[in-house]
Amino acid sequence: MGVSVVRPIRRSTIVRSARLPNLGISARSAAVSAIVVFFALALAGGGFVTVLYQSLLGGVDDATAGRVSHIVEALRSNSPDNLDSALLTTNQRVVAIQLIAPDGKVIARAGSAPNTPIVPITLFDLNLRRGMSDDAVPNDDMRLSGQRVNTPSGEYTVLVGGGSEAVEATARTVALLLAAGAPIIIAVVAAATYWLVRRSLKSVDAIRNRVAEISTSDLAERVPVPTSRDEIAALAVTMNEMLSRLEAGHRAQQRFLGDASHELRSPLATIISGLEAAEVHPELLDAELAILDGDDHAFYAQFNKTDKLKYVLLAYEGRRPIGCGAIREYEPGIMEVKRMYTVSDYRGKGVASMVLAELEAWAQEMLYDTCVLETGKRQPDAIGLYRKSGYTIIPNYGQYAQMENSVCFKKRLNS
Repeated sequence: MGVSVVRPIRRSTIVRSARLPNLGISARSAAVSAIVVFFALALAGGGFVTVLYQSLLGGVDDATAGRVSHIVEALRSNSPDNLDSALLTTNQRVVAIQLIAPDGKVIARAGSAPNTPIVPITLFDLNLRRGMSDDAVPNDDMRLSGQRVNTPSGEYTVLVGGGSEAVEATARTVALLLAAGAPIIIAVVAAATYWLVRRSLKSVDAIRNRVAEISTSDLAERVPVPTSRDEIAALAVTMNEMLSRLEAGHRAQQRFLGDASHELRSPLATIISGLEAAEVHPELLDAELAILDGDDHAFYAQFNKTDKLKYVLLAYEGRRPIGCGAIREYEPGIMEVKRMYTVSDYRGKGVASMVLAELEAWAQEMLYDTCVLETGKRQPDAIGLYRKSGYTIIPNYGQYAQMENSVCFKKRLNS
């Protein structure tokens, strides 16, 4: 015995908000790589220039300190007048030399050294002092190393200046070269990244285009699998496996629909015919009620119009309709059971109980928690059915309040 349910279909409109298109993956990857390379070059370039500058200054300080040590060593064994002339020569690193007598006068000088002490000699002692900052020498880019030395003729001071201007010029040139080359490097890296990502995504585009071409009529088609063993190839394999599952499911669905259509075609035609007959000839359904209702039938009939019923349920045995029932909203949260009927040959076989249970389940699906109904005192079988199904008698409601022939019932569905 089968049950057929007729339910309304509701349609809704989905509104989607438009969004501005974003940059593609290739462009975003190129932009990110350019930013990363820019900061990397800035940090690396700044660090390189700093290390280079300090290294060059260290070389200048080593040269001046070495010259000071050589002159001091020579003064300990020779008089100032007998110094080797090579010790007083200048070059790119050593740009100034002064030999200062105990009385503070410059007795020998070379390079750009003036005839007065470059800095006060009180800044030095018998220990070597190397690499004084060029800030110590007013109006000159020169780093100083110096030392006092005791000789048989007195205490002399040796000052040697190293040229820091060439060091600064070299560091500045390197920094400018790096700054000029950085945009070229960044552009090359960005272009290479864009090209590589674009080339990698061609396989993804091929997969996407192939999937877009596949419809339910050609689920046997598959996407191309790249020869490379990478993530894109794995994506293609996974996509083909999914298409295989979809194809298998689609074929199973087609087989089911083919089998079901044959079984459903005849019952559906019978249901439609029954509903059309009920609409055109409602007296066929009301004939028995007219006998039971007697003089009150006209009153009851006005509340049992089939055109006002939205939820209808029919029971069949084979192709023959053997019972029916319907529900409609009485008030929010409450459904009213209407048009309960069983063909006389099938009464007492549980058809009405089954229809009533299905109607209650349907009401619960729609979030109704109570059912009410009205039947006549001249219908003891119906009264017995409702009592057995858990319904309790209540005062007559609504339009049945003054009807002596009416018996009203109520049931909480979630109890």
